[in-house]
Formats: sequence, C-alpha cells, structure tokens
Amino acid sequence: MGLFSKLIGSSSNSRKEKNVNKDSKLSSNPSSQNNLQTRDLELFHDNGNLRTKGTIDSEGNPHGNCKEYYANGKIFKDQNYKHGIHHGNQKTYHENGNVFIDYNYKNGIQHGVNNQFYEDGIKDIIASFKDGDLHGLKEQFLVTLFLFSEPMHLIF
Repeated sequence: MGLFSKLIGSSSNSRKEKNVNKDSKLSSNPSSQNNLQTRDLELFHDNGNLRTKGTIDSEGNPHGNCKEYYANGKIFKDQNYKHGIHHGNQKTYHENGNVFIDYNYKNGIQHGVNNQFYEDGIKDIIASFKDGDLHGLKEQFLVTLFLFSEPMHLIF
C-alpha cells in the first residue's frame, strides 16, 4: 500500500473529505483514466491554500500530473508520473515563482534536456541525457555569466 493510499484509506468512496492531521485536509474523488481506477487527491495547508493536487492509482502511487504549492499559493512542483515513477516533464519552482529545475524523464530515467536556474531566472546548468546517461556537454553558467563546458566521451 502506497503513501497516498494510507492517507485516503481503503474504505468506501463515499467520503469526500476527512482530516488527515492538523496540517492538512484531504479530499478524494474516484475517477477512471483509460480503464484504470484512479482517485483525485487534494491536500491543503493550514491557511486553507491548496498544498497538493494530483491523481493516484489503485496502489496509492501518483499517476499523471501532480502539483504541489507553497503555503502562499505559488507553485512549488509540477510533476508527471506513471504509476509512481517519474515520466515526462518535472519542474520545481523557487518561492518567487521562477523555475528552479526543469528535468525530463522516461520511465524514471532522465532523458532529454535538463535545465537548472538561479532564483533570478538566469540559467545555471544545461545538460542532455539519453536513457539516464549524460549525452554531450554539460554546461554551467556562473553568476558572472561565463560559460564552462566539460567534454564528455560518449561510449556507443
């Protein structure tokens, strides 16, 4: 049983909301995605702002898009899953709303262009991955805006 299943329980779907602990409230609504039993999940901060919104599968794993928010209401993470495994674009944001990390995954393995940014929005690191391995140059921009590149030897 996954973490989300423990939060919402395995009882009937008639309860739309219950208190999980003093820090959050949870609501769930059953739905079906491509004949897969899923539930929508929402958790809230003490101030009433949304903390987490996503979909979980019958095993309690995140499935599809899942978003997390700072207590001030700004987005913290925007992630995509396939039965609990990162699959697709994953973004993490600085509290000021600028993107911090923008990574891509294929079946839980880094795949594609990955970017990391400073809090002011300036690029920090750019790297490409192919099936989990660094593919090409990893570029890092220092605050002075000089570019440093590391040559990588590709093994085929």
